Amino acid sequence: MKQIIIIIMLTMILLPAEILIPIALTSIIAYSILDSSITCLFKRKSMYVLFMIVVIVQPLFFYESSDIPWYFSDSFISGIAMFLRAVVIINSITLLNKRIDRAHVKSFWQNKGISEFDNVLAKAEEILPEIKHQIINSFRGIKDSGKNKELYSNPSEFLARLIVPFLHRPNPIISNTKVDED
Repeated sequence: MKQIIIIIMLTMILLPAEILIPIALTSIIAYSILDSSITCLFKRKSMYVLFMIVVIVQPLFFYESSDIPWYFSDSFISGIAMFLRAVVIINSITLLNKRIDRAHVKSFWQNKGISEFDNVLAKAEEILPEIKHQIINSFRGIKDSGKNKELYSNPSEFLARLIVPFLHRPNPIISNTKVDED
């Protein structure tokens, strides 16, 4: 099963848009039959934002005025293919994550030189909610300051405002466990 999922992922990456769409739809249906929790992906707002950007906004920018409507243009078809490609790859990684034993993943990373994989994973799982919370607070701070319109027009200032709270953290991200340095 794992090999089939990997083949589907590679197929999604390599196929052109015209061929990809029916195969991607078939893969999404097959994945939802295998694991019904896969459909939770479509409950996320980020998927709808991705859809809007890739399928609707992008074709409007690259649409050449011609005899065909924008929703039949090549950029619209490639936008749908990009969205479906992203959905299938996300679902493939999710299914692989559920099907692969953690001991196999640990041994893989130990072979690559990360001997403390359990500590790294535990720390990442511990920090992720903090990072999400900090990003939400940064967005709220930008919105409350009233400078959101001018910051959105200046991407470097906007990113700097998002990153600065991570630089001034009261608690360190580095683990308290001692690491042997050779």
